[in-house]
Amino acid sequence: DNPAYEQPLVQAQHSTAGPARMALFERAERALGERMPYIPLYFYTADSLVKPWVRGWYPNLMDLHPARYITILQHTEH
Repeated sequence: DNPAYEQPLVQAQHSTAGPARMALFERAERALGERMPYIPLYFYTADSLVKPWVRGWYPNLMDLHPARYITILQHTEH
């Protein structure tokens, strides 16, 4: 039973804002690390190069990016 870990997870379940949701997961991860030390054997990474005129693309744990949330602003490429 660790409220410092569980509370951010519950809040993240109800959050739709990408950056705010990611911050809640990071807060939960820090709380977990304080009570349960671990040695990571491996970890997942996902790197994305996204042009500045692309909106709605946020990093997330599953590396899923539904097209319905992505918009492309008018731009001129140089």
